[in-house]
Amino acid sequence: MCLFASKVFGTRFDVSSIVGEQRRLVSDVCGDIDFSLPVPVPKGLVALDPSDLDGLAEAFTGVGFDDAQAVGDRLLRHRITASLLRVVADHPRSWPDAVAGVAQQVQEWGIALAEDPAEVGEALERFVALVSQARGRTRSGDVRPLFAVEVRYGSERSAA
Repeated sequence: MCLFASKVFGTRFDVSSIVGEQRRLVSDVCGDIDFSLPVPVPKGLVALDPSDLDGLAEAFTGVGFDDAQAVGDRLLRHRITASLLRVVADHPRSWPDAVAGVAQQVQEWGIALAEDPAEVGEALERFVALVSQARGRTRSGDVRPLFAVEVRYGSERSAA
């Protein structure tokens, strides 16, 4: 790989230049689920503006958006976070499949899915909007996005 990169970029690369990836298990990321965290019904979430971080944080964690890292810490203990990670852990999913997968694991949303799948999809959009603004910590304590998210549109790819 170093030889190939050296030819492509015209600069010498050694083994220390290789960046690897280690995927963690959902149980490692979301260790202890806090079942006392609220699971809002989709109908109530759809009424919230996706940019209303205080409202979304309050709905999912019981506390407003006080600090991006504190919100991230609470979301890592939320059962919807664990459910979403389990659904997408093995391979990318279409949005409807992801919505259905989460709803199958979260009883309150499963009931709503039978009545109004679009509403559950919008509720999950609100959850992902909150997750996208939450922050986590690196092993050294630096701030980072809570998760690396990649969205694909047809054959295009966008990483966030």
